[in-house]
Amino acid sequence: MKKLYASVWATLALAAFVGCEEAKPTTPAGSTPAPAPAAPPADAKKPEEAKKPEAKPEAKPAEKKAEVAPAKKLTDDQLAEIKKLPEADQKLAIAQMTCPIGEDNLGEMGMPIKIDLNGKPVFLCCAGCEKKAKADPEGTLAKISKK
Repeated sequence: MKKLYASVWATLALAAFVGCEEAKPTTPAGSTPAPAPAAPPADAKKPEEAKKPEAKPEAKPAEKKAEVAPAKKLTDDQLAEIKKLPEADQKLAIAQMTCPIGEDNLGEMGMPIKIDLNGKPVFLCCAGCEKKAKADPEGTLAKISKK
């Protein structure tokens, strides 16, 4: 066994001296080559990496939804416009907060417009959204219920 290792080291030294890029150890006739050292598993960490804490995966960017975008907090001016509605409607409009069609905060374009869709009150930011809301009442109501 000692002769085998000596032969391997001699071959490596000779290859380094001669300038060979890769030295392949030779084995004496009739002997079996020494087994190569086992390679570490592909998922094994180097000692330096083992000490480092694992990095957390980066958060994915928020995906845009087709539904109504989350409303920003109502401003004092928007609340003042909503306060022009009857008291019972004010509470409903504040709870709804955004227009399901224009996606603007209610009160942003003046006093909100109240319409009835399938027996349910819906508030819109302006009269321009009324036609679209009535064209797809189920879709409009679905946008409000997802909030």
